[in-house]
Amino acid sequence: MPLPSSNDDFWQLIQPLWDYLALADTPESSDVIFVFGSQNLAVAAQAAALNHGRYASRLIVTGSYGRMTRKLFKKPEALVFQDYLVSKCAPESVILTETVATNTLEKCSIGD
Repeated sequence: MPLPSSNDDFWQLIQPLWDYLALADTPESSDVIFVFGSQNLAVAAQAAALNHGRYASRLIVTGSYGRMTRKLFKKPEALVFQDYLVSKCAPESVILTETVATNTLEKCSIGD
């Protein structure tokens, strides 16, 4: 397949994948907000917004060091995210933190 010749061509090719992967569902109340650690603090910011909106009474924050975060953070992803959530007024008492998982499968298995 030839490479796209313009930005429009690129988006025409990538749009079906984007539509599949990018969720745009309206949040609903739940028992817990599961927060996957990563290098992107926007994940923690979204969790903070959901917590502030009272979509759940508990947060599970999970993640050790990943290949992207080992040099970026001085502590495991889950602890960085926990600090962020607390700084945005989430009480520590509602946050369960898991700092061992190093990939998504482990995060789901250990965090449940």
